[in-house]
Amino acid sequence: MIGSYIKALEEISNKSKFLDFYLENIKMTADPIHPFRMSEYILTNNIDINDYFTKRLIFINMFYR
Repeated sequence: MIGSYIKALEEISNKSKFLDFYLENIKMTADPIHPFRMSEYILTNNIDINDYFTKRLIFINMFYR
């Protein structure tokens, strides 16, 4: 299931910086991103947390943690 989810995220045409960061880390570690690392990236890169995919990725990452 997770593999098909990642493939679907890769096919999004207008990816945000956060989605690229998320996919890159998931591929390297095969684990959800640690909440501290995710929040640090969001704060230092001025990521829009109201973005549709950003909100969902934050929630999913917390759920699978």
